[in-house]
Amino acid sequence: MPAVYGHSSNNQLPPDEQNEDGMKSDKSGKGGVPSRPRDPAIDEKILKTALRLFLEHGVEGTNFEQISKRTGIPRSTIYRRWKTRGELLNATLWSARVSGGGDPNALLQMEPTQFLRAIEDALVTSLTSPVLPKLVAQLIGAVRSHPDLIANYCRHHVEPGWQALFAAAAKAREAGVIRSAPDLEVLRDILGGAIIHRLISRTGRPKETEEREWVRRLLNQVGFTAGASTDAYS
Repeated sequence: MPAVYGHSSNNQLPPDEQNEDGMKSDKSGKGGVPSRPRDPAIDEKILKTALRLFLEHGVEGTNFEQISKRTGIPRSTIYRRWKTRGELLNATLWSARVSGGGDPNALLQMEPTQFLRAIEDALVTSLTSPVLPKLVAQLIGAVRSHPDLIANYCRHHVEPGWQALFAAAAKAREAGVIRSAPDLEVLRDILGGAIIHRLISRTGRPKETEEREWVRRLLNQVGFTAGASTDAYS
């Protein structure tokens, strides 16, 4: 599910930068002595600049030299945080959180009666995001040239959202909130393909009312319509 429930709304670090307690791993300390704590403001400035470069120029245009020029932060400071461009890009994509969809687990924690509204709102938020179309276009462009980056993005950002949606849809179906749901792999292809196509092919500034109407038609096509036992859009 492209960036709908794939980005966390909290300040969690990417999995490969966490230690067992979920804190920043110490990569620069020597002899077991912890290094000086990193300034989160510098991290944020670097990552925001890296995201802008990625949206404008893709992977090839996102490099330590350009980030240093734009921010005035020495390259050595950036290198101390991320040893390679791949590490930096992974952290950048993790920090993007363009959807506003929040933690994928939120879908599992809500009542089944909230399912349709939550999915609709998340899709509309994605479709009206000014950043997401550029992000998706650059990710598609990097599929062949940087497969590891795309695989990591899908593993940490996209797949958790799909798994949460599948589980929540099953609960909603059992509760009679939705009438039916297709095969899960088919559901992934239909929803994901439709959203991506609309994001990259649509012209002009999206209007929320039009996007919401389109999302409802899409959800109806995959069987996500209110069951007889409840009005899921109330």
